[in-house]
Amino acid sequence: GGVAGYTTHTIVEFLQSPPRDGVTSLFQSLRILDLSGNLLGDEASARILEMVFLPSSSHNIERLDLSRNGIKKGHAVKRTLQECASSKPKLEVLNMAKNELGFGDVASDVVYSLAGVLSSLTSLDLSSNLLTGEVLDRLGGILIGNSRLQVLNVSDNQFSKSSVESLTSMLYRAIK
Repeated sequence: GGVAGYTTHTIVEFLQSPPRDGVTSLFQSLRILDLSGNLLGDEASARILEMVFLPSSSHNIERLDLSRNGIKKGHAVKRTLQECASSKPKLEVLNMAKNELGFGDVASDVVYSLAGVLSSLTSLDLSSNLLTGEVLDRLGGILIGNSRLQVLNVSDNQFSKSSVESLTSMLYRAIK
């Protein structure tokens, strides 16, 4: 698959290319990477996440938008989250909206990662992903221990009234 004529493999290589003639590489100066709406799919999205998460990569990406990329079941994204669990990336904003993540359990792994590799996030967007109350239940437990997250968008999913009430009740008890 490609983005504007380039394959994801080429984009990753370009972003990671070493500086030439003492000039900082694009990857080192880049702060925001918006790849939304490119239908990258699971594998390519996982490669981008891996590039951002790996401690060996000298990047400064703080905002990553992978919305509308058709991740769906997300087996590769899930594997990347697990493999990079101990990394501490600079990533603060992650948008994974409109990826149909409800077809698999990758959304749960994203939620669990808020306590690990995604613990530096201040904003997470999981809107319009066909998510169910199970994800909200997991989210409630993780949010209690995450003091950095300021913005959470889980709109337009398939949560029941009782799931939302359970989440708000859990959060309310945590601040008492």
